[in-house]
Amino acid sequence: AKLPLAIEGVQRQAESTIDELLEHFRQRATKLQVLVCEDEVINREIITDLLDEAGFLVDVAENGKLGLAKAMSRRYQLILMDMQMPEMDGIEATKRLRALPDYAMVPIVALTANAYPTDRQACFDAGMDSFVTKPVDPRDLFAEILAVLEKKLPPLLPCN
Repeated sequence: AKLPLAIEGVQRQAESTIDELLEHFRQRATKLQVLVCEDEVINREIITDLLDEAGFLVDVAENGKLGLAKAMSRRYQLILMDMQMPEMDGIEATKRLRALPDYAMVPIVALTANAYPTDRQACFDAGMDSFVTKPVDPRDLFAEILAVLEKKLPPLLPCN
């Protein structure tokens, strides 16, 4: 009988953590423009739904080439970038984004199923700021987003 109660308590704690992170974003990060570059439809929908619920304004691109084109025509405050996509992968798209003056400091978070240290290092070498593995755990996603936004956009997200 103790095991289910312990599991239930952990689940409740995890849910409250997600709720707290969502509330943090709703209060401080609403209306931030976010670009999600992800080729897998299901992953794109899940991430978009999570970000919508947190109050972000979300735009999507199915590959790095489309993401780069969207970024050149619109200003985003955060980019979530899949590493492996057709036409242009996330590594190349990030390098090209970092070469644009408007995107030198915009937070870019890698999204990938590849969790090896070499993959992580490739993301950082390309100019990404953080790394979230797929399948995406909402707590990990929001924790990484919060960390990069507070580091790079402090006027928009004051630390408590």
